[in-house]
Parts: sequence; structure tokens; C-alpha cells
Amino acid sequence: MAEKRYNSFYVRLVFLLLLFFLVVLWIAFGLYKIIVVEGDFWRSHATAKNDTITVYPPRGNIYDCNRNLLVSSLPKYKVFVDFDAEKLCKNEAKFKHDIDSLCIHASRILNVDRTRLKNRILDELSKPKRKRNRRCEIFGISEIDHPTKNALFNSKFISDYNCFYTEKRIKREKPFATLGSRTLGGVYQDAQTEGKGGNSGLELYYNEELKGKTGVARKQRIRNRNYHVSMIEPEEGCDLITTFDVKMMDIVESELKSVMTKDHTDHACAVVMDVKTGEIKAMSNLKMNSSGEFSDEENYVMTSLTEPGSTFKVASVVALLESGRIDTSYRIDTGEGIWQLPNWDKPMRDHNYTKGGYGEISLAQAIWFSSNIGISKPVREVFGLSRDSAKKFVDRLYSMKLNEKLNLEIPGVAKPNIPHPTDKGVKWSGMSLPWMSIGYGVQVPPIYTLTFYNGLANNGKMIKPVFVRTIEKDGRVVKSVNTEVLNPKLCSNSTLLKVKDMLRGVVTNGTGKLANSSILPLAGKSGTSQMYVKNVRVGYQLSFCGYFPADEPKYSCIVVMWQDHTSVSPSVAFGKIAERIYAMGEKEIVRPEDEYRAKPYIAKVKHGRTKDVDYLLDKLDLQTKSSNVDSEWCLVENRDSVEVMKPLTTKMSVVPNVIGWGAKDAIYMLENRGLKVEVQGRGKVVQQSVSPGTTITKGGVIRIVLKS
Repeated sequence: MAEKRYNSFYVRLVFLLLLFFLVVLWIAFGLYKIIVVEGDFWRSHATAKNDTITVYPPRGNIYDCNRNLLVSSLPKYKVFVDFDAEKLCKNEAKFKHDIDSLCIHASRILNVDRTRLKNRILDELSKPKRKRNRRCEIFGISEIDHPTKNALFNSKFISDYNCFYTEKRIKREKPFATLGSRTLGGVYQDAQTEGKGGNSGLELYYNEELKGKTGVARKQRIRNRNYHVSMIEPEEGCDLITTFDVKMMDIVESELKSVMTKDHTDHACAVVMDVKTGEIKAMSNLKMNSSGEFSDEENYVMTSLTEPGSTFKVASVVALLESGRIDTSYRIDTGEGIWQLPNWDKPMRDHNYTKGGYGEISLAQAIWFSSNIGISKPVREVFGLSRDSAKKFVDRLYSMKLNEKLNLEIPGVAKPNIPHPTDKGVKWSGMSLPWMSIGYGVQVPPIYTLTFYNGLANNGKMIKPVFVRTIEKDGRVVKSVNTEVLNPKLCSNSTLLKVKDMLRGVVTNGTGKLANSSILPLAGKSGTSQMYVKNVRVGYQLSFCGYFPADEPKYSCIVVMWQDHTSVSPSVAFGKIAERIYAMGEKEIVRPEDEYRAKPYIAKVKHGRTKDVDYLLDKLDLQTKSSNVDSEWCLVENRDSVEVMKPLTTKMSVVPNVIGWGAKDAIYMLENRGLKVEVQGRGKVVQQSVSPGTTITKGGVIRIVLKS
């Protein structure tokens, strides 16, 4: 009997082992079939079901030479409501009970109409649960910034139901608005999703450096929402440290706007360049539209291929003096301001021909008074009028590199057009050279004229304009941009001294008198050229190009304006720009060493959010005194070197007093109360347009003025 039971157990054991072996064999065969036989199919199927996406990194920032932020990628958030959220569904009755409080709170933060928000929510809640919108966009808002997002989700009403959510977008922002906007450039609106990147200016030229390296993420869908699981982390773009100076940029733009407004100018541009390094410190391109507002539509500094007019006469004088045949004392008979040669279609006139002209003047005076005849006559006498003799004059211009294209960091720079008598297709006549010598029949963008004048100021060394100092990654310099010499010597030292003396005389004795300053010596040349379309005059190009201080040049500058009448506004703008920039370097406050030790510097802490103020005071190790500050905001006063914190309690329905506040906190507090804020200046608030305590009107506008 025992033997029979043993045999039965043995049979069952063998059967189980055999069954196990068959199962293992079946699994192995299945794996072989899936991996080897059907591997390609399942791998492609897996790829289709688990899509990978390209993750674009934040673009690098662009800074001025003092590390002030000019362009940055900032997060913006789109706000949605998920009406199928678990917490909302479980507490729907309580949610409906709290809906008034929730909408009031959300409307204050998001600055939307609470009644409309409430109706929107109730409309969705009235639908069956399976038909409710999981992606309900809130009406009345576009996108919110990070502080607003934090304020929204720190609310108890919002966090209790977990029904609000946001989607992050990266936006390219320029904190200083129009300052150098066209030069800095822009990006395609979908640059963060498709990686197209920059479309103009520095954003385009340095697109590869700014855009960084893309990453890879895998899509996963959890509870009907898409999530991205990172596989390869994206690498942020490099930062550009430009040559711009925000303070100079502000000076140039404000002065340009001032003269444009007074003179009803259609469009204008101005540039300031460092004489020794070629660094562009400021650039502004402005156009006035029909509503009287200024916009930055085109980079006129780089692309305006127009006749420069009288600013070109300086190059002609350099050519004359370098010939060795005449000097600045050379006398020219300009007659009554009208010069007519045989076979000329029309006579050449000086701008004062209606007043009898200048009579006999020297070459230096011809530059001072911008006499067309005073320049063209000696050019004719020295170089002749024939095609072969004119070749010497144009060759002299070419030797100064005035015709060569500048490969600048701004895409789309136009190339000067200075025709050579031997070029094929060039129509050359006895009128060509005289008109060319005074800036007609040639086209030169403003940036080239400035580069030439900067070379004169730089002891004859003409250098290439630069816009970027360094390219940096995580604070480490990746690449430095060095100064490039275009022409080591424009002319001889004797010619250079004579020309610089003449440019000084233009400001003290000639057509540039309105640029003259009692603060510092200036030098430069005014220019006017008429613009024609089909032989019909349509306006004037007015300009002034020079440098300052005249005795020890530090900066060169050009101002160009296009309008339907003549004026001296470019000279006025040049003088004011020079004075204000010069004053920047003179406003240095020097404190004696013993006085500094006797009166140690006390940090001025602004009013603001209580936790931020408390953190700052702690880090500065300042003696503080708190008066039971349990409010979100506080005021700070200095009493006998002790920082006293006081709670700030204001009703949400009235305008708070933000005098003495920093811009960020002031804007945040005012916008939280439903006001639209307009900001003027930088620093802390010194003035507000709506008095404190005034009842708030939703959507009302308040203007705050800031000073450093």
C-alpha cells in the first residue's frame, strides 16, 4: 500500500515538472518570437505609443556692458480650470457654497470680472460630470507672471479644491521696451516650441549661441493629462554681454524723441560709438506713426542706403589735402552761390545763394559753412573732370576703405555704393565728380559715415563697430569679441590735424553752431541731402556726425533725420546727447576716507513684503525693531540707525500709499487691487497719480513715478 502511494506521488511530481518545463519552454518561445521574429514590429509599435518630444531650452539672456538685463526669457502661465478634478467632485456642494469667496479672491489676483468668472464656473458645473470641461480657460486674462501664479495657488480657496492649473510658456521680454529694440532683435513667436529662434538683430546673428541645446522627453498620459518625462536634459543657451550702456541708450532715445516731436520728423536714428574700442554704446531707430507714438520698425542705421550729403565733404577734403596740391588756406571764389559749367544740365548752388553766396572763402571756411561750390571747385581743379582723372579721386576714397562692406553682428547691413569711373555700366560725365565730392551720386548708410568720423577722432585708425563684448556660459567666458582694425591710417598726421581743426570750426563758427556747448568742446559736420522719387523732391535727409570732447575724443556720434523740410535738429540733438553723456562721467561723488569711517553707510531698506524685508535686514545684520508685524506687507523707517518695521494694513477696496516702495512690490500691490499700472523711471516710487485712500475702480489706471 505504501509502495502504491509512493508511485502515485512520483507520477504527480514528474507530471508537474514536465508541465513546468513546458510552460518555461512556451515562455521562451514567446520571447524569442517577440524579440527576434516580431522585434521590428513591436519596437516601431512601442515608439508610436510612447512618443518622444523635443524639449527646447530657455534662450540665453542679453545684457548691457554693466550687466543690466536687456532681453530675457521669462515664464508666463495660462490659467485653466479642471471641472473634473477629484477634490472638486467630492466636495461639489461645499464648492458651490464657497464659489462667491473663491471668485472674489481669484478675480482680485487675476484682475478679471468676478461675476463673469462665477457664471462661467456655474455653467460648467450645471453639465453632467462626464461632459464637463477639463481645460476651461478663464475669460479676460491672457497670461500671468510667476508672482501672480504663486499668489493664486497660495490661496486656501484654490488649494482646497485643486481645480485650477496652469500651463507654462516661455516669453521673450525686453525690460527696457524700445531701448535698442531693433538692434537687439526679436524671435519668432513660436520659437520656444519649434526652435526657429531669432529673426533679426543680435537674436538672429547669435542664434546658435543663444538657443542652447535641445533635450528629449517622453510623453506619458496619466489621468487624462499629458506629462513629459525627461530623457535628455536640455542645455540652456549662452548669455551675451553687449557693448550697450542702458543709461546712454536712454539719453539717446529721449533726445531723439524730443527733437522728432518738435520738428514733426517722420523717422530718425542715432548712434554713439566708443572712439578707442569701436564699441557701440547706444543705438536708436525711431519712427513716428499717425497716432504720434514712436515705434522701432527698421534699423535705419544699418539699412538706409541714401545719399549722405555734406557729411561726405570731409572725405573729399581728406583727398584734397593728401594730394599735396592745396592747403586749408587755399582760396575759392564761390561767387554769388551759383556755379554753372558748360554741358551741365543744371547749376550747382550753395544753400545761401538767395542771399548772394559766400564770395571768396578758404577751404577751411568751405567746410565750416558747408559750401558745395567751395568743395567741388578745388576737387575739379586738383583731380579734373574726365573719367581717367576722376579715377585718382575715387581711388583715394577706396584707399580709406569707405567702399568696403562691414561684416557686422547685425544681419542686413547695406554695402556703400561709391561708383568707380572704370566700373562697367557706370554713366560718367563732367558732372559726376563735382556732385560726388559733396555727397551726391553715392549711397552710404549712417553706420559707415560714423565709422569714418570715428577713425578721424581715433588719430586716423578706423576700427570696426562691435556690439558684443563676450559670450558667457554660467558666468564663464566662452568667447571674447576683439577690436578689428579696418584701416590703420586714414591719412597723414598733418592732414588729420587740419581736418580735426576744421570740424571744430564747424561747431564754433559754421553750420553746426547749435551743437556748440559751454560744457565741453565738440567737433563734427552737418549734412543735408535732398531725396527725390522720379525727379520729384519728397523730403530731406538731415544729419550731424562728430565726436566729443573735441580735444580728447572719447565718443563719436551720428544723428540722422528724415523729414519734409530742412532744420538744424540733428545738430541740436547731437549737442544735448554729448552734454548728457559727458555729465555721466562727471557725477562721481568722492567721500573723504576719514569722513567715511566716521559716518558708516546705512543701507536704505525699502518698504515691501514682510518676509522679504525681514530676510534682508537679517542678512545685512542691521539693528531692527519690530512692532508686532503680522501683516503681509510692512513699512520700514530708520530711527537713530535702527530699522523700525511697522505693519501695513490697507483695505483691498482703496488705493494704498506706495511712496518709497520699490517698483516690483508697488506694481504687485496695485495690480492685486485691480488697477492698471503705468511706470515712469527707475528706482523707488516718489509719486503716484491716484491719492492713497481713494476708492478703487476696477480696471482704473494709476501712474507711478520712480527715481533712483
